[in-house]
Amino acid sequence: MFDNYDDNDYEFGDQKDERLEILSLFRELYKDEDRDNKVEMGHHIEEMMISCTVGKYKCYASNFTVLQHDIYGNCYTLKTGSLKITKAGPSNGLSLILYMDKEEYLKQISEGYGARILVHDRDTYPYPGEEGFFVPSASETQIGLRMVTIERQDKPYGNCTDDIYLRKYGYKYTRSFCQTLCSQELFFKTCGCYEDDVTELYYQINTGANEKFCETRQEIKCMSRERARQNKQKAECDCKNPCREHQFLKTISYRNWPTEDYMFTLKDGVCDRIPDQCQDASDLYGQTELYRKSLNYVKINIYYEDLNFERIVESPEIENAQFASDVGGAVGLWIGLSFLSMFEVVQLLFECCAFAGHKCTNRSRRRNGRRRKNKSNKTKENIYSTEMDNKKSNYSKKESENNLQLNKRYQDLYAGSSHEYNYIDNRV
Repeated sequence: MFDNYDDNDYEFGDQKDERLEILSLFRELYKDEDRDNKVEMGHHIEEMMISCTVGKYKCYASNFTVLQHDIYGNCYTLKTGSLKITKAGPSNGLSLILYMDKEEYLKQISEGYGARILVHDRDTYPYPGEEGFFVPSASETQIGLRMVTIERQDKPYGNCTDDIYLRKYGYKYTRSFCQTLCSQELFFKTCGCYEDDVTELYYQINTGANEKFCETRQEIKCMSRERARQNKQKAECDCKNPCREHQFLKTISYRNWPTEDYMFTLKDGVCDRIPDQCQDASDLYGQTELYRKSLNYVKINIYYEDLNFERIVESPEIENAQFASDVGGAVGLWIGLSFLSMFEVVQLLFECCAFAGHKCTNRSRRRNGRRRKNKSNKTKENIYSTEMDNKKSNYSKKESENNLQLNKRYQDLYAGSSHEYNYIDNRV
């Protein structure tokens, strides 16, 4: 089954795994079967469920709905209706004891013993291949849950979508569900048919349309090209997160189960459920095959660890009222600053004008002062010049008068003399 690799086989992408090729071929053949045949070939909840309780109340096969999966066969979803869990702890949750009938497992196809479990929100489409986990046979598995509620904001604060699928498809909106439907619409738009992997999905949503799935060689080639294109290119589906969703945090623990004595009780349950298997069940309890026979049984307990739940709520960083208040305060501040700035500008202009006027006045005063000073100096010079001229004139007049008087005296002195004497004063 497994390849013996040598040094030449390590080049990635040259060879395909033989075992995976066989599994892929088997699944392709399984897909081609009619849904009713596939359900009939799988395990039936009426036969495999030895015990089922929710709290202290029994649950029955009619409380489960079947979903066909190409890998895990018949998957069953428990619908409890209006029943609610009011207490926490393992004794108040779901308790299941299942008969796995390992003799019916497909040799070289089935890889292990146990069951696949998926805990999901009510009314959401299950994806056990992507989201589930295994619980082993011959063990009791305790699954403690804590619920987390996430509430997101839509526009203008966020980007989410309300539940628009429940009424149309019968399932709540999830991002995975949206991406699956959108991808199939792209397949149908390109190739005129849907992938054969989603036959069960369209059976469950029951749209009433006559869906066509890719079957011919040409359609399968087109489907392969479209799948490769979707894997390489950017996603064309605008699938947002839901505005409200529930998630479950899980704490998982195991223990060996059942005990030797309890296996006799399980044998009685198998005989009640599957009379045809009663003889085989009675033969299960030989001491030499105790563990091997215990692989037919699995016990699962799913419960709330605490009835309190975590709530994560997106809230606007700024509410409308707070935003209006902040804007109003900012606008008021800006208006106040604008008025202050305007008055400061006016004051600055006034001070500049006053400074310019004062400077011009001082310059004019200095100019006028210099003019008055120059005029005063000129006046003083004129007065001094006039005085000097007057002094000179008076001095000349006096001197002339003195000269005349002297002349006259000389004339008088020498008038009676016998000598004639003329005195001419040549002094200027």
